Amino acid sequence: MRSLPEPAPSDLAAWKDRLARQKAKEEASFAYLIRSAGWGRAGSEKIAKLYSEPQLGELDDATLLIRVGFALYDTERYEEALRIFRKLFDQAGQDALSQGVALVWQGHLLDLLGRRDEAVQTYQKAVDLKVSGHVQHAQYNMMYSPSSYAAERIKEPFRRIENTADGAAADPLRKHGATDKP
Repeated sequence: MRSLPEPAPSDLAAWKDRLARQKAKEEASFAYLIRSAGWGRAGSEKIAKLYSEPQLGELDDATLLIRVGFALYDTERYEEALRIFRKLFDQAGQDALSQGVALVWQGHLLDLLGRRDEAVQTYQKAVDLKVSGHVQHAQYNMMYSPSSYAAERIKEPFRRIENTADGAAADPLRKHGATDKP
C-alpha cells in the first residue's frame, strides 16, 4: 500500500481557511440560530429577537418554520406567527398531518387575535382533513390529533398556554413532534 504524499503547507492552510470561513458563514445564518436555540422559552426569545419578515423567504424546512412560529407565539407576536403557520401549510403539500398542525396553530393564533369567525373556519378545515395521526409539542405539554382537537376548538376558543421547556431537549420528537402513538 502506498502512502499519500504530505500536502504542501500552503494547501493545508488554504483548506483550513476555507473550512473556517464555511463554518463562520453557517453559524451566522438564521437557520443555524434556529437549530441551536433549543425549544425552551429562552430559545424562543433569542429567535424572535433576531427574526425579521425577509427571513421568512429563507425558511423552507418544516421544522425550522414551526420553531420560528412557536418562537413568535411564545413572544406574543401573533400576526407574524400566523404568517409562518400559513407558509407551513402551503409547504405541506399532500402531508395531511403537517397541514393539520399548520391549520390548528393558525386557528390558535386567530383566536388569540380575537378573530373567532376566521378561527372557526380554519379549525373546520383541519376537521375536514380527517387526520388520525398524533402530534406532540412537549414544550407546551400538548399531544393531540389535529382533526379531533380542531373539533374541540370549534366549540371552545384556544386559550394561551406557556412554553414550559427549559432547554434544547424539550421537543425531541421528529417532524413537529409527530408520533404514531396515541
